[in-house]
Amino acid sequence: TSQALEAVVRRSNTQAWVVGAQGTLASTSATVDSLAWNVTSTGALHQLRGLSFVSGTTGWAVGYNGTAALILNTLDGGTNWTPQTSAATEALNDVFFVDAQRGWAVGDGGRIVHTARGGN
Repeated sequence: TSQALEAVVRRSNTQAWVVGAQGTLASTSATVDSLAWNVTSTGALHQLRGLSFVSGTTGWAVGYNGTAALILNTLDGGTNWTPQTSAATEALNDVFFVDAQRGWAVGDGGRIVHTARGGN
């Protein structure tokens, strides 16, 4: 991709994800003798800056959508992403989850957001 890449997470020898500008999302897939990167997009307005996965299927990406904070959640390893509601208006720069329920994101202006319900 020609887009700026902002964050990377590796869960195993064969599972890794990358996010970046204009909603860029890349994930690895195993090939016969190596790994390949599959590049997709979550949406051109999505500027993704942080990424956290607690398993091979459950993860979150954060950033901003041009006007407000952006939090996306996947339950299928990054194939599909669902926006989550956030009270933050500032861009979010990083995210970390300790399990599928408890996580934190940090952003511009000293913003810290927390969930104890998986973002729901």
